Amino acid sequence: MTTTSRMRRFSHSLVSTYLDCPRKAWFRYIEEIPSPPVPALIIGSACDEAWNYALQTKLEIEIDLGSTMVQEVAEQSFRDRVYAEGGAAAIDWGEDGSARKSLGSALRLAEEWAINLQPHIRPSAVQIEYHRPLPSGRDFVGYIDWQGTVNGAEVIGDNKTGKRRMASDKVDRELQPFAYGYMLDEPILFAYARAIDTGRNVSSEFVYTERSRADATWYGEILAGVERGFETGTFPANPGSFLCGRSCPYLERCMPHRTINGAHKA
Repeated sequence: MTTTSRMRRFSHSLVSTYLDCPRKAWFRYIEEIPSPPVPALIIGSACDEAWNYALQTKLEIEIDLGSTMVQEVAEQSFRDRVYAEGGAAAIDWGEDGSARKSLGSALRLAEEWAINLQPHIRPSAVQIEYHRPLPSGRDFVGYIDWQGTVNGAEVIGDNKTGKRRMASDKVDRELQPFAYGYMLDEPILFAYARAIDTGRNVSSEFVYTERSRADATWYGEILAGVERGFETGTFPANPGSFLCGRSCPYLERCMPHRTINGAHKA
């Protein structure tokens, strides 16, 4: 039995990574090489923790947390994450970025969510872990930010930060709702609760999309194909992916002949 075939737990993140680039999935899930943190991930994680804390509070005592409290939780989470990564100097904030600038964005996003999204969400569960056994015997695991209602509609909810609004044609192609439909094995109405910071202004939106049983079956076929890739040890590079290039944390390992100290050759 190969190392890859012994993997007993799959997730949507693994599936999504494999579809983006099988070799990237090898580095991340088989060799277990962590990717360096990026500002967007640190901001998103800080906001996600604050928003889930607010929704758990609302579930327990039926009140909305004030925006100041939500911002305080987001700030502490942001600082904890930066500290865990070795401090601000250990993180590449980008040419025009800084820890202060990223923290400011997290605080603006936290406030926007608290004021304009939180009041519309009535959670029935927060941070739910689901499992579905696969035909292979593996465990497919996933975590849902929250379930409940938005303005009276029953939804599976996911918190997201972003820099622009989500196009309607894009949300219908998003793979994550397919994964949750498959995991729950039932039709779902999925809602992204999105706080947006363009750098000039902040806004928010609920974006809805449905997934049917046929959609869940289709995702199961995708998942089975990824499993076959792991079973057979098939991990080719995907240079056609828009993620391939300087933004890939594994570029130097994947293309050592085209990199010099991590910098991509022209």
